[in-house]
Amino acid sequence: MKIKIREGMRGLLFRAGTLVRVLGPGEHRIHPILRRETVETVDVRERAVELDLAPLLTRDGVPVGVTGFVAYRIADPTAVLKVGSVAERLEQEARAAVAGAVAQLEALALAPALRGLAVDVHDRLAFDAQRIGIEVVGVGLTGVRFPRRLRQMMKSKEVFERMIGASAGG
Repeated sequence: MKIKIREGMRGLLFRAGTLVRVLGPGEHRIHPILRRETVETVDVRERAVELDLAPLLTRDGVPVGVTGFVAYRIADPTAVLKVGSVAERLEQEARAAVAGAVAQLEALALAPALRGLAVDVHDRLAFDAQRIGIEVVGVGLTGVRFPRRLRQMMKSKEVFERMIGASAGG
């Protein structure tokens, strides 16, 4: 029987339930009855996991939410055999990495530091993911959600500073 592995995919060839080899793109012949061969396809194209992590505690104990993404690709197709759902595993690893990075900063320093945090999270994730056959292509942290009361306080402070600036200039 002929099978075709598309570009961006890899095939895991199993014989009697045991992984024999990884098949690249193109046509391949397998023997499902005679040799009890099966093929499981793995998508190795770049993909992204959306992050919506909350609550995470800052150094000063403020619970915040952080949004973002992790772009990745499966470098070793057998990784799916080791970890099951690659996306779920990456989300768990990202949560731990982001939580660790957020815990180092005070709440008010968090939003301006997102770009630097993303680099830190990328480095932490890339190291761990590489060991299981996943390449982290990029990490983006796109937003911070503060508790309502803190948002109100921040807004009041902005208004107060504008009032002070306006009265000092006039």
